[in-house]
This record gives sequence, C-alpha cells and structure tokens, in this order.
Amino acid sequence: MNPASTPPAPPSMPASVAVVKPRRRIWPYIVGTALVAALSSAWYCYHLWTAPIPDTMSDESSAMGEMIVLFLMGVGVIVCTVMGALLGWLIGWIVRKWCSLPRETLNVVALTLLLILPAARMVAEDLAGAPPAIQTLAAMLQGKNSDEVRATLITQLGPPQRDVGSGLRIEQWDTADGVLTFNPVSGPHFSNPQTKKTFHLLHTTNPVHANLLQSYEMFTLPEAAYNGTSFWLGNLRFGDDMIYHFKDSGQNLRHRKEQADNFFIRHPSGKYEVHYVAPVTRDTLLETLAEGVTIAQLIFIAADGKSRTTFSTTSSKTSRRLTFASDKPLCFAMDTGWRNLWK
Repeated sequence: MNPASTPPAPPSMPASVAVVKPRRRIWPYIVGTALVAALSSAWYCYHLWTAPIPDTMSDESSAMGEMIVLFLMGVGVIVCTVMGALLGWLIGWIVRKWCSLPRETLNVVALTLLLILPAARMVAEDLAGAPPAIQTLAAMLQGKNSDEVRATLITQLGPPQRDVGSGLRIEQWDTADGVLTFNPVSGPHFSNPQTKKTFHLLHTTNPVHANLLQSYEMFTLPEAAYNGTSFWLGNLRFGDDMIYHFKDSGQNLRHRKEQADNFFIRHPSGKYEVHYVAPVTRDTLLETLAEGVTIAQLIFIAADGKSRTTFSTTSSKTSRRLTFASDKPLCFAMDTGWRNLWK
C-alpha cells in the first residue's frame, strides 16, 4: 500500500477531557414566578381596597389610616414577589435535577402530583365567587377552634344580629353581601340570598371512605299532621368486619304505620358490600364533588341470606351531609354529617 494515499487518522480526545452538557438556566423561572406573584398579589390587594364595606363595619377612616393600609399592602406585594422568586429558583433547580433522574423516579413524582393537585384545586375553589371581604375573613379563621372563630367574628363584625338555634346557639350576622352564620358544630358559612350560593369558610379534608362507613340516623318522612315533623327510628352502623347493625330507637311506635317494608327494621343485622360509582374512589375528597353526586352503591344482605336490597349514597357540599337514596320511593329518611368539619 502506498503510504501517501492513506488518510491521516483523526486526533484522539485525551482521556482527561470530559464532555460538558449545557446547564439549564434558572433565571427565567425566577423572573416568571416573581412576576406572577407580584401581579396576583397586586390584583388581590386592589380588589380588597375597592371592595364594598359591610354594613356592620365602620367606613370612617383617616388619611393616615389609609396610608398605613396602602403601605402594608405594598409590603405584602413585595413579600409575595420575593417568595415567588424563591419558588421560581426552586422550580428551576428541580427541573435541572430532573434531567438526570431515571424514568421510574419521574413516574413516581408525576403520580404524586396527580394525587395532590385535586386537593389543591379544591382549596382554591372553596371560596371562589365569594365577596372579597368574606375571603379575607375566611383567611383569618383558618386553624382556629370554635371559640376562637366566634371571637374573631365578633371582633370583625360586631355582635350577632340574631340567634336562630334551638337548643344550640347558632348566630347570624347581616352583611352587605349576604348572611354569615356560625354553627359551633359545622362551622361558619356565608350565604348569598340573591345567588342562592353557600360558602363554607373553613378548609376541610374529607375522604369518601372515612365518611361513608359511619353511623347514620333514620327518621320517618315528615308528617303533615304534625307540622312536617320527622320522628327518630334508630341508627345504622357499619362494622369493619363488613357487618351492619341497626339499633332500633324503641320510640315513636305510633308513627310507624309506614314502616312495614323497612328493610332495616325487619333485618337489623347482616352483611354489606360497597361499590363506588366511577369516577369516585375511596380516596376521593367529598369537597371536590359536585352537589348531589352519587358516591357509592351499598348492598345489604340480611343475616338469613335470603333478603337483600341496594341503596345509593349521595353527598351534599351545601349541607355537608351524606344521604341514603333509592330508585324506589323510601319510607324513611337516613343521613349523616361529614366527619371533618373543622380541618
């Protein structure tokens, strides 16, 4: 072979030289999230500043007082902007690290986010559409117990206008936008008589499974002869061993002429099955469901194994209760409250 015709070999790369991959820039994340935080906080402060003052609050203010409020709002916007920038730095750092993570790890992170996001959206939507003054008041109430919530309401709104409870003190305040009610059991809620909307002021977390299998109270249907009064028949309880028990109240015997076909009075114990109605699962939060959604079908099998029946259970965001229902007319009413009304 002619040496002159042999092409020269390409130069080899020294072993000590490493290939450097370009690093992702973090500053766009910092600027982007800081801008979003600044605009969002400024928009929120603007709506608070221009919101109508409730009738129960004084609208008298001084120039110095207004300057102090504007100063505090400005400080709030600056703090939110800084926090947004820090969040952007964190997001940028995470994105940079993710580029080197194995696919299995990314799948786990994505699945976790899919489980968390519905709950986060629920918290944001709890008070969507409520007046800005009510949203501000709700922020003051988070994390407080019953006595602290009532004290805060009196401080902000003054003494209540009325007590509508019977045996339980349920106080109400009239505002320019509607009526705020404080129930020491179910918590505070705001109702707008024009839009017929009700907003619960405390953020809660109620998984379907933890609420579905609890104790239910059974009553007769309202009786017109007694001014629409319902009479207690007993309580239905679910056991962890998939056994149900109905405890008869032993009371109101003369109001039971319509209960001849009552399955639970005739079969006070037996087995039960739970079938969740898609897309509801056992871990779905009741707060994320629309009003009156059916969450599960409950099949009851009498102890003798010969009789069985099926009921559905619906959830109400307005009343925060679960109610038994059926395709056929029921001779009783049975429901229970959500377990967690304060967290």
